[in-house]
Amino acid sequence: MPLPICCVHHNGKFKSIGLLYFENERVVILLNNLTNKADLGPIMDICNDYVEPEASIMIIPRDQVMTIEILQKIE
Repeated sequence: MPLPICCVHHNGKFKSIGLLYFENERVVILLNNLTNKADLGPIMDICNDYVEPEASIMIIPRDQVMTIEILQKIE
């Protein structure tokens, strides 16, 4: 099942973008390796040279999450 790309707004001023891997009443977990899925146009080659291929994992405590905005579903 494909993971949706989402934006998590937290702490009133920060936001994180990634693949929504898991969420429950305690945490929201994002995988943040979007370079293969993102349309970066002319900078794609630069990103391929400087961005590690492994996904970073971001764990956000649920009590810090204000909203989760689904940006795109990957098919």
